[in-house]
Amino acid sequence: GMDIIQWQAIGSRSPSTDSILVSDGSGEFALVQSSSPPTWISNMLLSTSPSSSEMYDVVEVSNKVFVAGNDVVDVFDKQANRWITPIFTGSTNVNLETDGASLWVATLDAGLFEFALNGTQTNHWDISDNLNSDSVDSLAYDQQTDTLLLGHSDAGMTVLDVNSSNVT
Repeated sequence: GMDIIQWQAIGSRSPSTDSILVSDGSGEFALVQSSSPPTWISNMLLSTSPSSSEMYDVVEVSNKVFVAGNDVVDVFDKQANRWITPIFTGSTNVNLETDGASLWVATLDAGLFEFALNGTQTNHWDISDNLNSDSVDSLAYDQQTDTLLLGHSDAGMTVLDVNSSNVT
């Protein structure tokens, strides 16, 4: 929601002149000087949070923490110490796996997504690509064979060759 907070110039930790904090609910506030006309001074990031209320799985790779949720995979940047733009899938994302270079996202109804660690979608597989089901419940990456195993509670298992993107 939208909040407007008066910040008076009293005390050692207050601004030097009366100011106003304006929030859009994102955790970032615009600092506006109370003058005529009001003058924007800067933005202050006070807090960030994930966008999904449900969290199904977590993977950490390359100083980023990826959290599987409804419609999105939330991303926490450990270097910036804040939540950054989430990865949108539009599905319930229930399981995550990585080989250190890619992030695979298992969904309940849209198959499997592959993303680069910067959030760019690089691949998507579903039943039209020979997955046993669009409902992927679990993932396991085998580094020795460079394969991704996809578990389907309603249809057994699918094997994805990561190098060739072939499904068996």
